[in-house]
Formats: sequence, structure tokens, C-alpha cells
Amino acid sequence: MSRRLAGTIRQRVALAMIAFVAFVVGAVGIATVWVEYHVRVESVQEELDIVAHELRILAEEGINPETGGTFTGPSTLLQTFMSRKVVSTVEGEVGLLNGEVAWVSGEIGTVRPEDDPELIAHVATAARGDRIVKGKITTATNSYFYTVIPVHFSTTGDIDIDVDAPGHPSASTSASPATDTASPPAAGAQSGALLHVHLTSAVNSEIFNLIRIYVLVAVCAIALSALGIGIITRRLTQPIDTLREAAEQIEEKDLSVRVPVQGSADVAQLSQAMNSMLDRLEISVTNQQNLLDDVGHELRTPITIVRGHLELVDPHDPKDVQETRDLALDELDRMAELVSDLLLLAKSKQPGFIQLQATDTDQLTRQVFEKARALGERNWQLTEVAEITAPLDTQRLTQAWLQLAANAVKYSQPGSRIEIGSRTAWPRLHLFVRDEGRGIPRAEIQNITGRFTRGSTAAGADGAGLGLAIVQSIVTGHGGRLAIESEVGKGSLFTIMIPYAGTAGTNPGTAITTPGTAGTNPGTAASTPHTKQRQ
Repeated sequence: MSRRLAGTIRQRVALAMIAFVAFVVGAVGIATVWVEYHVRVESVQEELDIVAHELRILAEEGINPETGGTFTGPSTLLQTFMSRKVVSTVEGEVGLLNGEVAWVSGEIGTVRPEDDPELIAHVATAARGDRIVKGKITTATNSYFYTVIPVHFSTTGDIDIDVDAPGHPSASTSASPATDTASPPAAGAQSGALLHVHLTSAVNSEIFNLIRIYVLVAVCAIALSALGIGIITRRLTQPIDTLREAAEQIEEKDLSVRVPVQGSADVAQLSQAMNSMLDRLEISVTNQQNLLDDVGHELRTPITIVRGHLELVDPHDPKDVQETRDLALDELDRMAELVSDLLLLAKSKQPGFIQLQATDTDQLTRQVFEKARALGERNWQLTEVAEITAPLDTQRLTQAWLQLAANAVKYSQPGSRIEIGSRTAWPRLHLFVRDEGRGIPRAEIQNITGRFTRGSTAAGADGAGLGLAIVQSIVTGHGGRLAIESEVGKGSLFTIMIPYAGTAGTNPGTAITTPGTAGTNPGTAASTPHTKQRQ
């Protein structure tokens, strides 16, 4: 189905472009034919005007070139002109005296107007008139462009060919004798006329030849255009085919396929958008799968413990019932804490997990220090305080910072020194916790922030190994990183490094000397801090 849709898109684009090319070629062809036809007709009209002009020149000279004498009447003038005139195969001439055919062209193969009585009858009235008439007529025999040139001889021997007489137009395009009103010649005058015709079929034939040539060229041009359009559309839609093929390869269990970013800007943006969507989808599915795996793995043990004790409890022994109750509640509390941590990790990849706001790092550092002092009986020291305002998520960052402090308490001895502080190392803000605890082997530092990962020195400590994973997710949400420096037997330094838009001259931090303070709740040294979480 998708292949047919892709093919249909390509075909529609190609057909639309070919149709547009054909429309343009057709429109240009029609315009060309129309212009060429009128040019040819205008050329024929000019040829008819030339015939009238040549006859007038001969009449004005008044000398018969063949005899050297003067013309004695219309008959000799017309005879002389027609004998000297060379007409083409699409032209014809006749000389008319008093509306009747008197002279015909001697050219072989020319048009014979005298053989078309309908034509002769049509021009008879104009032949007796006193002005030149031009027009177009279609008879049962043929179709003509024609001109009728009246010639009048007065009783005094003057020749009158009124080509451009004032008040009389030199051409009339009327095809009906009734519109060619002619004035009869004066009494005693001799009248004649020259009828010159040009076949309209000659013009039409030239136009038809032009059309045939243009159609042939247009078909070839459209065919070549179709070939080029097919190649171009195929190349343009190739990224779409690649996009489709990549989409077909995507499966729920394998979302690692990505679409190659190529093609035009629009197609490249579409590919990038799809890759971004696949990134989000892969993260969502991975988080979902991790959550299911984590829940299935970590909750199985406490459930098994509770179930085993409930099955073995002696309901008639109050002490056994009380001990089993306490154990079940303890395991349920641990399960609730574990589920809360797992949900927090699942949410950490979602948009909106981190909500930044302008935060006074001085105030934040002091608040975290005061809260951390309640985590255990240690020598708490606030060593440095950065005095800047940075965009931070106060709640999430407090949670991460206290988690590091809780870990420091968990893996150190009562009365040992724990330092908390903040400083700037442009362009980053450093929030740190330093302890004198067990330390972490160098080979384990790189993987210590993974889920359910605990160092080899953490044997005997409570917890599921999610604390540093939560810290890592919060720090990553701020665009920062968690740096760990540790030496077994000497302690560890955990530093949250968060970028901020400060300047190189920002106060790096104020050193503070405080007396050692012992926590008032040593029993909580191994517990995880509980802070109010954003839902």
C-alpha cells in the first residue's frame, strides 16, 4: 500500500508538471499560429496594394512600352499590364470591360478567376465603380483574397485610377457587392477594371505546414520534458522512498533505525523531524522497558520475603505475629521507596522534568547544608558558598545534593568530616560533597552511577543502588555532569557541574569557616533523604 502511495505521489507530481509543460507549449503554439496567420494575411494585402500601385504607375506614364504610343483606352492599358505581369501559381488576374471579362492571364498554372462565374458576378459592381475594393470571398469553386482596381478613360483621354483618392478608402473588406456602392462612370467615359486574386488556401496551407512542424517539435519537446521530469521527480522523491523504507524497518523491539538526512531542505527537515520523533520514541520505550525490568527484578525479593514469612507465621504465637508484622512493614516501606525512585527515574527523561528558575546559590547552599546536618552524626562543614544567581530547578537539585550527602553519611564513620559547598569555575557552577568514607575503587567509578549498581566497598549498606542514578538524571536534565574523585580508604568528592550564563569575573565562592557540628539523629546515617518530589 505504501509503495503504491509513494508511486502515486511521484506520478501525480510528474503528470502535473508534464501537463503544465504541455499547456505552455500548446498556448505558445496557438499564439504563434495566430500571429503568423495575421502576418501572412497582411502580406497578401500588401501584395494586392502593390498590384494597384504598379497599375497606377503605368497609367500615369501613359506610354505603352510595347508600341511607344499612348494608351487609347482601358483595354490596351489592361492588356499591356497583364502581359507584363508575372503572377505566382496561387494568384490570378482578369481584365474587365464594362463588368465583363475581356482579358485573361496567359501564365500557365495560375489561378483562373474567369472560370469562377460566382466570383465574376460578385466583383462586377465594384468593377464599374470609381474606387479600389479589396476583400475576401468564398465561392463554390474556391476562396480568394481579391482586389478590384477600376480604370476610367474620360472623353478627353485622361486616365483615372483612384488609388488613394481623398474621401475614398483604398480598401474595402466587404465580401458583398451590396456594400461596395459604386458610382457609374461619367457619360462618354470608357471604364474597365483589373481583378487580381490570391488563393486563401495558400495562406492556410502555409499555416497548416507551420502547425504540423510545430506539433512535431512540441511532441518531441514534451516527450523529452516528460523524460527529464521523470528523472527529476524520481531523484526528488528518493528521500521519501528512503524515509518509507526506514519506517517499514522500525519495530517495537528495535527503534535504533534512523533516516539518512539528505535531499532538499524540506525533505531534510522532514527526515530530521522523524529522527527526533524516533529518538523520543526510543527513549520512551526504553524507559518503559527499564521500568518493567526494574520493577520485576527489585520487587520480587521483598515480595518473596513477605510471602515466605506470612506462610510460616504461627498465628497462635503473638511474638511471632508481631515480628512478622514488623518485617512485612519494613519490606513494604522499602518497596514503596523503591517504586518512588523507579518512577522518578522514569519521569527524568520526560519533557518538563526540570523546571528552571532564577536561584540564589548562596541561599540554596545554606539551605542544603542545614538539611544535610540532620542526616547523621558527622563533622559537617560549610566550606565555600558561590554568590551568583543561576537558572536551576531548586527542588530537584536539592534532592540530588542531599542524596550525595546521604551517601556520604552512609559510607563514612560517625564523627568523620563531611564538607558541603558551592563555587564557580566559569562557565560552570560546582556543587560538591566531600567525605572521609570508604571510597570507591578507581575501576568502578565510571559505572557507579548506573541503575542498581553498587561499589564493592558498599557491602553491608542498605539501598537498591538507585541513588546516584537519580542524581545523574537530575544533573543531566540541567545540562551538566557529575564528577567523581575517590580513593579507597580516604574518601570521595562528588561534584555537580552545571553550566550557567555567568562571566569569567564572577566571584568563584566565599570561603567559610564553621565549627564542626554533629547531627542529632545518628540513627538515620544509612537512610536515603526524603524530600518533597514534583509529581
